[in-house]
Amino acid sequence: EANDKPTPAAALKALDAAIAKEEAATAVDEAEDFSGRLLAAFDHAHTDDVSQQGGPGAPFLAKTMSFQGEEYELPVQGQSYESLDSMLKSRPFLFLALFAATHILKLNFIITSINAQTLANFSPEDALQLTKWFGYMLPFGFVSAPVTVYLLATDPVKAFVIANWLSFVYGLIFCYGESGPLLVGLAFPIIALSKQLVYSSIFHCIGAEFGFGKYGTLLGIINVTVAAFGLVQYPLVSFSTNAESYAFANWFLLLLAVPFFGVRYYLPPGAFMRGVSSENAPLVA
Repeated sequence: EANDKPTPAAALKALDAAIAKEEAATAVDEAEDFSGRLLAAFDHAHTDDVSQQGGPGAPFLAKTMSFQGEEYELPVQGQSYESLDSMLKSRPFLFLALFAATHILKLNFIITSINAQTLANFSPEDALQLTKWFGYMLPFGFVSAPVTVYLLATDPVKAFVIANWLSFVYGLIFCYGESGPLLVGLAFPIIALSKQLVYSSIFHCIGAEFGFGKYGTLLGIINVTVAAFGLVQYPLVSFSTNAESYAFANWFLLLLAVPFFGVRYYLPPGAFMRGVSSENAPLVA
């Protein structure tokens, strides 16, 4: 009978084992509860509100977002694309390719011919000062970055309209470049701002419209289009050099910008507008 009675040490050991078992069960229950709540939160944020457009990490996947405790709706607009072929044949892509090719041609022509144009219109001293001023101003397009971010976050099409107006203004100045060095010098900061806005808008809107699954392919095709279209600048420079006048080239490039003023009539509703929220657009990058 004495051997059947548990010793104090054995009883204490059994009690410790029971407590440990109960604590382990509680920990398992808490872990399961936490994982369940985590999955429910994830499903609420993503399962029903994920757009079919784009790839992993695309910024416009979720219709609802939480920012500093505030929840607001992000509209999913525009058409969907099922294949690379449908992207390449879409009006937004054709617009991006033509816009990039035209405006980069205009910018490259000015950069290539600025020295020759100023020498043709002004004294060597004024031409030298203008060329230096152009070199100083060209890198400073970044100063408009906050405005560019705001435009692309609220109405990307408006960014293209403004970029087109800037190119039209500096193109018109060069068409009347003989009027004075101050007028030509005024074109230089406009060129810098236009350059920054053109490149930023193109890079942003490829991802905004088509997602990032085919981003590199689409950007590469646009670059090939830009390079092919850029071949036009060589006969333009050659013709202007032989004629000792850049008037024809400047007027020709100026007129190329005119069709882009109708961009809102060409693009389908909602183009480049996926996940755009005017109320929550940032004012700085």
